[in-house]
Amino acid sequence: MTNTLLDTLKNFIDFINPEGAKSKEIQENITRSHIDAANIYCRNINELSAQFNIEQAYKVEIHAYNADKKEENYHLHLQKYTNLSHLKKAFLNGMGELHLLDLEEKIKVLPSTYIFNEHNIKYKAIETRKLVPDFLYTLDDEEYCVTLKPIHTDTSKKELQYELQNLYKTLYLSLNKEIDIDSNFQTSTCYESKHILRYFRLNQNSLFLAVEDLKGNVHHHTFKNINEIKHGLSGGGTQLKFWIYMYGDTYRFYLPYDEKTFKTTQVPLDQEIFKLTI
Repeated sequence: MTNTLLDTLKNFIDFINPEGAKSKEIQENITRSHIDAANIYCRNINELSAQFNIEQAYKVEIHAYNADKKEENYHLHLQKYTNLSHLKKAFLNGMGELHLLDLEEKIKVLPSTYIFNEHNIKYKAIETRKLVPDFLYTLDDEEYCVTLKPIHTDTSKKELQYELQNLYKTLYLSLNKEIDIDSNFQTSTCYESKHILRYFRLNQNSLFLAVEDLKGNVHHHTFKNINEIKHGLSGGGTQLKFWIYMYGDTYRFYLPYDEKTFKTTQVPLDQEIFKLTI
């Protein structure tokens, strides 16, 4: 499917518009966008999705010659795709394939590209100053033109680093102590119970926990695609409640906390917590 669409675009490109977008400003915008896309592009989706996610997606159709409507001769139609949650989750889990579209093809095809919004209203892309997306994403034999955006801004990355340090220190001080956690590791539940924290491994976007219940059974789980962490006091100041946010999922647990101990104890910080798990 992917090769078919890419080859079709190449074959149709001269029929669509041999000269392409003539505006110097438009060409500069397309080139700038392409350079940015090329700088982040890699064929390993797991590596790319650790830092970026899909921002917008369009279903792709190529409309060939129509004798009754000559103005529809070889037009590229991009239909805005509204079920983004499906694509985002698949992309974050490393599913599908991502291809960087050719720069010259995007310049040539733009004048004959139409974009359809979620209400199926048709706009000529060049008149709305929208560019052809830089990437083609294939999933389950379906093809989408997509734009990507960073998971974190500079501000949110700093906030995450702060929370990572808090979580790491609290977990470190909680080793072999009782914590309140749902060892079924189900999201969005309120069924925490007493367990002993036996081991943990924390990275910027993942957390592995191994806990032992009061019967001696060990449970473990890896939380992936973490994009945000929050914490707050609980239990009258004797616990810290942590929330970890993953795309579409949230999980919480309670760790023991003593303000004086926390502030006066020096913990060797593992620099791995600031690295991404691919």
